[in-house]
Amino acid sequence: SEPPFFCTLFLGLGKPIFGYIGNPFGAYLREQEQQEAFYRVFHDSLAADPRNTFACMSPYLGALVYWHTGVSLPVVQPLGLYTRATYRPTLGDVLVTKLI
Repeated sequence: SEPPFFCTLFLGLGKPIFGYIGNPFGAYLREQEQQEAFYRVFHDSLAADPRNTFACMSPYLGALVYWHTGVSLPVVQPLGLYTRATYRPTLGDVLVTKLI
């Protein structure tokens, strides 16, 4: 589900939840209190239920979830093998970005 907080809409249904997180964990929750409440619900209810399964699209998103909730999620990066596209850079340069 995207955004991740939509998972809370399914809590009362009594069904297993699978979440594949591909956006920043608190995305679209503007207020700090909203984000903190979601992080608590994720930790205490969603991730604590053994019927539910969650995964992140990237290591960065996995680290973000862990930072906010203390829950460690597996990373399952998407593959595009069906496109038959390849990328083989010829430069040995490394690009480093910094958020300010």
